Amino acid sequence: MALLPFLYACSNSSNQGINYDEAFAKDTQGLDILTGQFSHNIDRIWGVNELLVASRKDYVKYTDSFLYA
Repeated sequence: MALLPFLYACSNSSNQGINYDEAFAKDTQGLDILTGQFSHNIDRIWGVNELLVASRKDYVKYTDSFLYA
């Protein structure tokens, strides 16, 4: 019974449905902004040469000098 007020408050009372395309676009834009800020912080702290970003043509190998325990 304690969940009923919470569920009622979270319900969408409007007749409009959720625009998933718009929500997805906002989420991906937010993720792009956060990754850009993270990359900028890596550049600032460790230097430009320490940032490796994977792309379609550039791959980042994370297992250099990795020892299996």
